[in-house]
Amino acid sequence: MTSEQVDFTLAIHSENVEEEEGKKERREAIRVTEGIFRNTVAALLNMQEMRSGSSTYSHYSLPPLSLPDADIIQSFPN
Repeated sequence: MTSEQVDFTLAIHSENVEEEEGKKERREAIRVTEGIFRNTVAALLNMQEMRSGSSTYSHYSLPPLSLPDADIIQSFPN
């Protein structure tokens, strides 16, 4: 193998490694984003449940949480 062939082979291998690393990083970013989304939906559902059935009302109480798209939020799996 000549020096040029070795350089070419190393360049191709390097590009493949970089491409695989980029794919792994994108998959990790998607996984983290999905986790944040799930946690946000769970928090909104919890807040809605907690604020919907308060047994005491005063001027310090928060009003019931009315989310405009509550049915969409509840359609996501927990």
